[in-house]
Amino acid sequence: MLYEKMDLITLYVSMEKNAQPLRVRQKSINFLEAYEHHLSKYRGTGPSILEIGCGYPPKEDGTKGMGGSLRLWKEWFGHGTKVCGVDIIPECIQYAEEDKEIFVEIGSQEDPGFIQSIVSKYGPFDVIIDDGSHIDEHMKKSFELLFPYLKNEGTYIVEDINDHVKSGNSFMSKNRFISYAFDLSLKLQKYSEMTALQNQSGLLDYTPTLLTDTDILIDSVSFYRDLIIITKKFREKSMQMPMPPHYLY
Repeated sequence: MLYEKMDLITLYVSMEKNAQPLRVRQKSINFLEAYEHHLSKYRGTGPSILEIGCGYPPKEDGTKGMGGSLRLWKEWFGHGTKVCGVDIIPECIQYAEEDKEIFVEIGSQEDPGFIQSIVSKYGPFDVIIDDGSHIDEHMKKSFELLFPYLKNEGTYIVEDINDHVKSGNSFMSKNRFISYAFDLSLKLQKYSEMTALQNQSGLLDYTPTLLTDTDILIDSVSFYRDLIIITKKFREKSMQMPMPPHYLY
């Protein structure tokens, strides 16, 4: 491919310059830098990508558009990459390029039935990107629905976490997705084999809380400006309970 050796920022700039108006897609530089760091490992491996949020209806003059990031992922990750975009806007269907394995499905990110249909058709996924409604409750619901269908050592990304006006929540409200993600990061420290041994020996002044199946599979939570990246990793020694088979991709 023409862009296969470019870093992500160079590729993004090049594609923006050469894009048709309706293929333009806005990604901030700090997002692209974080993606370069976290996602480069998937290049050339033919990953499966899900992006929630393809854009918004084009303006009458056609100067603003959507769908460009679907092409961006296809070009950057390379041959064999399968990209699925999801949006509630019917017009987004025009950004599907099925001959290039770029697909678009229309539906809501908080609808369990719709999400299950996406998972059944395209999953499991190496990378999931939530660039959808930017409403905190939708972000949490989508994460809880989709994280089980992220492959082992996969990456889950939530963009624009500071767009809290849409949710009606104050910056540090417990209802914010950032608070939810911070709690996930704390749970990384709550349990270990040593903690369990110390608890059994009566050496702790508290009882460790058992983690959920999702908590156990979280490997890291990274906070960037307006962006959160969560990675998944299965470790057999950390198991506290039986797992549904789909958690073990």
